[in-house]
Amino acid sequence: NKTTYTIYTQSPETYLGLSRMEGLASPEEVKEDQPVLFTSPESLPLNAFSFKGTWTVSKESAAPAKGAELQYHFKARNVFLVMKPKTADVVGKVTVMLDGKLIPVSPMPSTDVDANSMITVDKDRLYILQTLETLGEHTIQLIYNDDNVEVFAFTFG
Repeated sequence: NKTTYTIYTQSPETYLGLSRMEGLASPEEVKEDQPVLFTSPESLPLNAFSFKGTWTVSKESAAPAKGAELQYHFKARNVFLVMKPKTADVVGKVTVMLDGKLIPVSPMPSTDVDANSMITVDKDRLYILQTLETLGEHTIQLIYNDDNVEVFAFTFG
């Protein structure tokens, strides 16, 4: 009686705070608790992420300035990101793109992305960025429309 498990992810949990950060492809040096202007490489290796624009990285999280971007090249079906608003009772807005395109309607309706490809960050929790029907290699891109969001870790399913 053999049990078969299907693994739908080949991307590891990825922390965006300095204490456990791995896989940053941006060439700039991270300076703890100081704003740094980051650039993103032309192409991201698998399981790597990049910051673009101004980010302030602390031990446990990273905070984007308005207009900053976060990209991750993953292999999975589902993409999740722990985020919270920096100021309680004030929401943050994040535009989500997959492989360079806005994703107005997810293939599965079980994401936190609205019809305008936007996520509203209203509390500290795990946000569902994308659910795909099959395992695949993709790049998710987040564009921060204000400076009221902190990001903590990507997880995949």
